[in-house]
Amino acid sequence: MSLVIGSNAIQMIALKNEIRNFSRKADVRIELLQDIIERIGKGEDVNVEEILGTGDEDREREWENVLRDIEQEDRLWRAKDKRRDQKRDEKQSLEQDVHDAAEEKELDSDVSFGDPKGDDLDSVPTPKEAAGGRVAGKPAPGFY
Repeated sequence: MSLVIGSNAIQMIALKNEIRNFSRKADVRIELLQDIIERIGKGEDVNVEEILGTGDEDREREWENVLRDIEQEDRLWRAKDKRRDQKRDEKQSLEQDVHDAAEEKELDSDVSFGDPKGDDLDSVPTPKEAAGGRVAGKPAPGFY
């Protein structure tokens, strides 16, 4: 058991380090792009290709990796949102089904008490009939 826990702890540390490195690289790229945008906004003459490393295979590969990682992360977030929406829709559908079934059961269990005008008193049992033929105050046979 401790082997599994230790292994999971090592994996968590590795994931945290990977996320930290990715975030750091992404932050540097974002800052660079923001700087370029600000300089262009101020009217400065900026050689964007040189700053971004166009023509340098290593820097171009780094940009491709960053863009690929961002696209992959975006796809993961969209898939997560889609699963969450599907679960919410399933839950709402199930709740509606339960509500509908409860209403149907309630409608099926409505009891008619004779004529709605109240004229059908012949169908109302007498107290003796309601007690199953027993006399009030005496226990049913075999009760003891």
